[in-house]
Formats: sequence, structure tokens, C-alpha cells
Amino acid sequence: MASKRPMEATVFLVEDDASVRRSLTLLIELSKWRVEAFASGPEFLAAYDPSRRGCLVLDVNLPGMSGVEVHQRLVRQGGRMPTIFLTGHAPPALSDEARASGVVAVFEKPCPPEALLEAIGQALTAV
Repeated sequence: MASKRPMEATVFLVEDDASVRRSLTLLIELSKWRVEAFASGPEFLAAYDPSRRGCLVLDVNLPGMSGVEVHQRLVRQGGRMPTIFLTGHAPPALSDEARASGVVAVFEKPCPPEALLEAIGQALTAV
């Protein structure tokens, strides 16, 4: 796990399942990172401020607006936030397409906490 903890950076978590959202928030906070959690893509986009540093941990299978759509909207708006996708079932093409558009990792749920924290650490050191 990365030892550098950019406290001024924030992990933005978008997960519609409340229990998963709470668990991931706790995991990230225990790793000494600031976290802001959102239940939907539109909720995150409404609060998004491109001047804030951080990374995005984004569920792919969100109701209404998918995580892929959220990420694509950020890219179209010029957002360059490192993104980590979480998904219950990732089609093989998702990983290739996602990496081509700036996604730093794609994990199938449940993913090992250490792997997620390592990816977050790498994403935050890049911002």
C-alpha cells in the first residue's frame, strides 16, 4: 500500500448500495484518506467541482445513469480525475475501454480491500 497520504485530496465514492457505500467509506477513512460518498451519478455530478483534487471510485452498475456514463460525462467536460471502477460483473471489454479513457483500475466486487486501497493510493499520488 502506498505510504504517501495526500490529505488535501479526496476520494469521491459513488455507490448506490447503502451498506457497500458505508463499508467502503469506513475502509477509506481508516486508511487516512478524506472521502465523500454519493448514492448516484447525478448526485455526484451536482456536487462535482473540477478544482478539487482527488480520485473517483465509481460503481459501474448504477440505476439511471451508469458509472460509465458518469465517467464519460466527466471526460467530455474536461475532467481528468483518476477513476477506479467497481462492478458486480465486468464484461471483458470494459477493462480495455475504461483504460483507454483514463480509468486506472477495474475491480469486480467483492474486491480485496488491499487491492482497492493500493489503486486509490496510486490514483491519489498521480493528482
